[in-house]
This record gives sequence, C-alpha cells and structure tokens, in this order.
Amino acid sequence: MTTITVIDIQTEAKFALPTTGDGNWVDWLGDQGYLICDRIPLGYMSLELYCCETSGLFALYHPPFQGLSTEYLFFNISSKESAQELVSLVKRMIGIISVVIRGNYSYQSSGGEQFHASS
Repeated sequence: MTTITVIDIQTEAKFALPTTGDGNWVDWLGDQGYLICDRIPLGYMSLELYCCETSGLFALYHPPFQGLSTEYLFFNISSKESAQELVSLVKRMIGIISVVIRGNYSYQSSGGEQFHASS
C-alpha cells in the first residue's frame, strides 16, 4: 500500500494515510471538513489548497515531483497568508530541484537566495 506523509503544521505531528482505497487522504480531508479551494499549477503538476470553512484552517497537498519522495499533505495551516508562504517555499524548492536536475548547478532565486551544487 502506498501512503502519503501527513503533517500537522501546528503540532508538527506526522502520520501516514493511504493514497487510495479506504481511509485515503482525500476522504480523510473531507471528513475533517476541508474542501478544495485552489489549484496552483507548477509545470506538469499542481499544488492543491484546501479550506475548512468551519474552522478557517487550510491544508496543502504537495504531489510527487520528478520521481522524488515529495508527496505530503500539510494541514491545520492557520491562515491563507501562512498557506501562501508555504506555497512560495514549495515553488522555490521546485525551482532549485529543476535547475539541479537539468545540470545547471548554480541557481539564484527571484528572492536573491543563491544555491550552488557540485557535480
């Protein structure tokens, strides 16, 4: 059975949920009151932002990327601003990984951070 790592942003607790079948992460999110409210395109994949109207909390699904073990579900995000900060971090991480995979080992993000790796 394939699982996804689920992380509670407020407590930092981690646990696993199945990606398909009974008790999968999508059903679990629905049971917690979360509904999808946005898809953020990142090339051939998308981040998914979920909102819980009753609590005002957010969740963010990060799919696998380039065959790496990056599939995560972050939940209990306290505000839309905090969710957007997490989205920005993910975008920067994916930008760095993409550049390194392509073989260009020197990268400067739009925010000015520099990354260098040796081959």
